[in-house]
Amino acid sequence: MNLFQTIIFGALSGFFHLTPLSWFGHLSIIQYFWGDFNASAALLTLIDVALLLAIVIYFYKDLWRLIRHPRQRYTFIALCAALAGVVVGIFFHNISQGLMVYPWLSVAFLAVTAAVIWFTGNYHGKKRAIDLSIPESFIIGLLGMLCLLPGMSFPAIILFLVMSRGVSKQSAIKFTYIIMVPILLGMTLGNWYDTLFLTGTFTVGIPEGIAAMAAGLTGFVGIHLTKTLIEKRKYHRFAIYCAVVILLTAGALLLGM
Repeated sequence: MNLFQTIIFGALSGFFHLTPLSWFGHLSIIQYFWGDFNASAALLTLIDVALLLAIVIYFYKDLWRLIRHPRQRYTFIALCAALAGVVVGIFFHNISQGLMVYPWLSVAFLAVTAAVIWFTGNYHGKKRAIDLSIPESFIIGLLGMLCLLPGMSFPAIILFLVMSRGVSKQSAIKFTYIIMVPILLGMTLGNWYDTLFLTGTFTVGIPEGIAAMAAGLTGFVGIHLTKTLIEKRKYHRFAIYCAVVILLTAGALLLGM
């Protein structure tokens, strides 16, 4: 990829990763029509770091509170959900690469995501995430890793599962992104290890650094947009966007474009 393509890749990756819109689904569709980006392992690792920093900066008060009081029940619930995600991610993190060559599959899963988003907007609970049980949080973390399927989204899945349990919007948003921190950390370390193990080097240049910064900025914007739309009861707009992408992609595939 040239410098421009690398920056665009980072910006799109950051935004779609941290919104309920599925980065892998969009990447699958984009690559089918315009070719493979051939992103390096180093670039993917830096993007994961940028996404991690975006979440940490946005929710720094909540994360600092957990660090200061690590023995509270909320910490165990969040770690339990994250642990489930980390375990699944370690063993199945490459599954997306094999499935992204099938654009119709991405369209189908994107339709599932659109439905999940639409129904999530109908929930208006008053409970807190701390009211979830340990088994519930573990199962939620496991199901969240369906995001490895192109077209599925981690934030969309977690928000749906948590809010369907009666958890309030504000608490569900914080819980969703907080459990992403250890998951992204695990993915970052895994990608870094794989890169060193397979190639023996970890080369980072200016394009990768700029792309990572773009990913962090768009990821931060994505978090804020998601939070704003949920709180203003306009979350269904994400579903409408997904529907438009599905129709355009399906039409292009049928026409053989």
